[in-house]
Amino acid sequence: MRRFDKKVLLNLFSMKKAFTFLLLALAFAQCASEFTAANLRGTWVIENMEVNIPDMSPALIEGGQKEAYSSRYEFTEDGKVTLKSNSLAAGVEGTYTLNLDSNYLKMSMGVGTDNEVQESYTLSDISANQMTWTFDMKDRGNIVFKVIKK
Repeated sequence: MRRFDKKVLLNLFSMKKAFTFLLLALAFAQCASEFTAANLRGTWVIENMEVNIPDMSPALIEGGQKEAYSSRYEFTEDGKVTLKSNSLAAGVEGTYTLNLDSNYLKMSMGVGTDNEVQESYTLSDISANQMTWTFDMKDRGNIVFKVIKK
């Protein structure tokens, strides 16, 4: 039976850990780099919503969640987005800008109307079928949405 020195075994173990870490890092980088603007095209829905705003009333949060969970965002290749929800059955149209270098999504809804609204989100955990949008409300807190592609 062959005996190994402890240092040799530790070196082998460390190399194995380093190799495993390298493979995982490459796999993660590959997944993240595969997302393109074309992946955004299609219908996205909110699967989960986390409100991190301490001074917001629970009733307002509950109402917001009901509306958010009914929301459907349809992104097209020409930079347009349509939002439909329980309260917006006919939908409201707008435009979007996606910056994958800074993981930033900006939507302008109701463009050209008195009710124009602009929202900006920081993107994370991005894949072709799901991502996380964070709406930063500065000192008040943030709202985090997990969205999935339908």
